[in-house]
Amino acid sequence: MDAFFDSSLWQLASHLGMLSMVAIGSGLGAVLPEVHRFVVEQHHWLSDEQFVAFYTIGQASPGPNFLYVTLIGRQVAGLWGAMAVSAAVVVPSCLLTYVLVRTGVVGGDGWIQRLLKNGLAPVSAALMLSSSWVLANTVDQDWNAALLTLISLVLLLATRIHPLWVIGAGAAIGLAGLV
Repeated sequence: MDAFFDSSLWQLASHLGMLSMVAIGSGLGAVLPEVHRFVVEQHHWLSDEQFVAFYTIGQASPGPNFLYVTLIGRQVAGLWGAMAVSAAVVVPSCLLTYVLVRTGVVGGDGWIQRLLKNGLAPVSAALMLSSSWVLANTVDQDWNAALLTLISLVLLLATRIHPLWVIGAGAAIGLAGLV
């Protein structure tokens, strides 16, 4: 039994399960830096390039935003890893949400709900910014990529251009070999 708790799958599933309790509603996007630190820097189960590729595939695929961790689970422990990690991400946060809704802590407009919304909004924004920082640092290996990241950021913040146009332009620039 000790071998199970020392296994890579158990470590990954339990860590992601705990993170899912913090990332309710964000599909683990908000805790991406911690997932990266745990998977790439601490355990070396993936390279930076693999991590970004899995995240990109997960975001481009239809379905929930946490698909990238399913790919990580498959890389670490095969098909059982993919299934275990997916369950570890979904089950704890679903149970927590169910309990919070049933007890009335969320879903209303009382003072507790206002405190939670007001307190968690800036934290969520900071977590998403840190996720963007990790992804940019991982992929921006030269000045061309950093410039493309900066231009994309400015376009998305300063205009009402649809993000798919920016993504399409980035893909075209990459296909042209400019990045």
